[in-house]
Order: sequence, then C-alpha cells, then structure tokens
Amino acid sequence: MSPSQDFQTPIQHFVNAQSTFQIPQIGESNAYLGDICGTQSDGENLSCGFFRMTRGESLTGKYPYNETLIVLDGTFEMVDGAGNKSSAKKGDVYFFPENSMVTFSTSDEGLAFYTVQRSKK
Repeated sequence: MSPSQDFQTPIQHFVNAQSTFQIPQIGESNAYLGDICGTQSDGENLSCGFFRMTRGESLTGKYPYNETLIVLDGTFEMVDGAGNKSSAKKGDVYFFPENSMVTFSTSDEGLAFYTVQRSKK
C-alpha cells in the first residue's frame, strides 16, 4: 500500500454549521451545548461543537479533560477555579486544562466553538 492510500478517510463538512446547527439546551438553563462531530473510539478521542449562552444564570463547568474554546460572537465573563477573571470577546481563544473549572456568564449573549479531548456525546 502506498503512503497516499493510507489516508483515504473522507473529511466531514458541516455547511453553515454556525448558523444552522441546533445546539441542545442544558436542562432548563440559559445555556446550550452540543457536539457536532467527534470520535467514538476507546483510544485517542476528540470532539467539537458549539456553546451558546444568553443573559441569565451563570453556568459552572468542570473539565476532567482538556478543552479549547474560541469565541465566535458576543461576550462571556469567566471565572476559573483559582478565582482568575476574564472577559472573553470574539476572536479570543481559551485552553481549559484537565481538572480545571470555569464559571461562565454573559451580560447579553455569547457563542463559542470548542474542541474537547473526549468521545462525542
């Protein structure tokens, strides 16, 4: 088998996903989170999706895995488990290391894209 034949797995394309993917609501909260794609294997896992939040109650996330987040629109206020505060705006990138905790809130609305080191939910 030639080296180019080893890489025959097709890519996935999610057309207009930022505006068309229906992000599931988290319970009765003002926050929405949903994986759009990812792996389902027992080995090296990676998933990605969207997180949206509207004004209202804050949401605390505990991260037993590594995650990155890029803010696509709006703003978020974040406080990590060490008490560090951050104001996130469009274009900002965050890394949440394994075993971190972050409390999110927004004064209006925010939309982010994340990648996470776990199987797709």
